[in-house]
Amino acid sequence: MPGFFEGMTIYNSDPLQAFNNLSGGFWGTAALVVAGVASLPQADPCQFPKPVLVSTGLADWVPKVLPFQVFVVGKLAVVGVPFEVTTMSGRRIRANVLQALAGKGVDTVVVASLANSYAGYLTTREEFNMQHYEGASTQFGPYQLAATQQIVQGLSTAIANGSTVSDLGQPPVRGPGFSRPGVLWDGKFFWEGFGQVLTDVKPSYTRGETVTVRFRGGHPKNNLRTQGTFLAVERLVDGNWVQVADDADWNTSYLWKRDGLDRSFNDVVWRIPANTTSGYYRIRHFGDWKNGWTGGISPYSGTSSTFYVN
Repeated sequence: MPGFFEGMTIYNSDPLQAFNNLSGGFWGTAALVVAGVASLPQADPCQFPKPVLVSTGLADWVPKVLPFQVFVVGKLAVVGVPFEVTTMSGRRIRANVLQALAGKGVDTVVVASLANSYAGYLTTREEFNMQHYEGASTQFGPYQLAATQQIVQGLSTAIANGSTVSDLGQPPVRGPGFSRPGVLWDGKFFWEGFGQVLTDVKPSYTRGETVTVRFRGGHPKNNLRTQGTFLAVERLVDGNWVQVADDADWNTSYLWKRDGLDRSFNDVVWRIPANTTSGYYRIRHFGDWKNGWTGGISPYSGTSSTFYVN
């Protein structure tokens, strides 16, 4: 795009001219309108020497609290950070943790990037100053690595001393006006019910075949069912239905598809393993639908017909 290039800093570019070049084209103007950018670029000392087109920090478009994690298993320490970590940044973090936990017998440190959240790249100050792709994608400025080292070393020291640390929690982040909206409501035809089976099972299957059941359901974002399940495969045992698989099983899939403007297809797939016990089975789906009038979210469930596996 005219006026923008990799390695761009305030020393080798004119941010105002780049802004004018961007806004001068049709697609550039459209992008700025969608982004709601009404002001010219401004200097941001926290990002120096990065030229700032839109101050996302001032707009409150970035998180103020991020998760960091250190845990020890034997002689191994694992450091969880919410960034994509460059090689040199990782070396400096590992050195801090090794120093703090050497007394606990730790001799190996692994940095687990993109752990528990995502907030762009993590670069050294030297890499940030070059403003190549990774440095330009480092959200919190040239001292982001130093802050990360301070946090991680504090966690490691707490482990070494057996002391506790406080959890600040995660405050809500207000996104820009063009962020993807949540679920407004869930629809269905008036003769249907949520959880109703639209495509049912066959009377019988053999091992190795695939069972697919389609339900009328709600959007999965209404309830992520953490520590729960969107589906269950159940077998009839002595007159009782016993769950044999859920959505954590390798042989099951839960597929969502938009149907029209506001309706949802919710497909449950079971690939019958070769060692499956013969008997009668059924497929169940669990979900939640959102009322467009009240905004309330209600659970529902649906159950297929019984089928035999041999």
